[in-house]
Amino acid sequence: MDLATRKQVQVAQDTYQMRNGDIAGAWSPDSKWLAYSKVQPNELSAISLYSLAEAKSTQITDGMSDAVNPRVR
Repeated sequence: MDLATRKQVQVAQDTYQMRNGDIAGAWSPDSKWLAYSKVQPNELSAISLYSLAEAKSTQITDGMSDAVNPRVR
């Protein structure tokens, strides 16, 4: 949710989701990043980071292993 506009922001859509329809996510300690897992076309999950400042997601794992539970330290 964008607190300034009070509108929901769609970070990602998981068209290949096979795990209850939820994208697993974790916030960074400074609340500037959201790490989340998303199923790829190969049916394995990859971890991406969403930057609130840039309103942009970047995939950070290669999608060749099943990365399903992001943790931020």
